Amino acid sequence: MSEAPATGTILRLPVGATAPFHVYVNGAEQSEGDDYAVEPGQLRFARPLLAGRREGMWKKLVMSTAGIGFYGRGDSIDVHHAAGVATGLRVESE
Repeated sequence: MSEAPATGTILRLPVGATAPFHVYVNGAEQSEGDDYAVEPGQLRFARPLLAGRREGMWKKLVMSTAGIGFYGRGDSIDVHHAAGVATGLRVESE
């Protein structure tokens, strides 16, 4: 018996993050129920999200010196919750 490949994404929430949640992916607000589900300690997205990777300071410096905007790779995910705002959260494939 083989399982279908996973297509969603799990986003681990920081300790103490409590509802209500306002979630933004690349600046666009996401809807609970349509785009993600709230589970204990995490949010489960129906679609795959790409985890950003840290770019080196040298690359950022060269790009900004050349007058070129710098945009990291991956999706930018922000979670506003009752205790504050969380960014740079851990993303896992389902």
